[in-house]
Amino acid sequence: MFKKLRKSFRETKKHLERQRAIDRRDVKRQRSQLTDFTRVRRTFEVAGMFAYPAEVAAAQLAVGARVRLIREPRNAYDPNAVAIIGPAGRLRWGYMPATLATQYAPVMDRGVKFNAVITRLYGDGGEIDDAEITVFPPKLT
Repeated sequence: MFKKLRKSFRETKKHLERQRAIDRRDVKRQRSQLTDFTRVRRTFEVAGMFAYPAEVAAAQLAVGARVRLIREPRNAYDPNAVAIIGPAGRLRWGYMPATLATQYAPVMDRGVKFNAVITRLYGDGGEIDDAEITVFPPKLT
């Protein structure tokens, strides 16, 4: 019985070591995909919010809320487009400015995901006219 337990323990230990090696390679690969530009926190004003007034109203935007950044390589106006999806779900309510999207798009195309948070909202009378988003580099451990 102890022989079976020892054998099972050794197999589990080897499996865990292999998995750790794979994880380390994956982290190294992701680090190599980041450019100097995408390794630091960036803050920007959302582009194109004026085109989505109903979505902005329905998105329940709040400072500190997390938003998703989604690549849109088939966008008719910009092949590097990065859409901003609101915290409430699937509503697109703006885009990353083109100057930043050209830096983030190739990295996002390789599968790297960035965290983003609403850091400021602009507007009057309860209507939101503009928003500021901060994008954080991915955490690689």
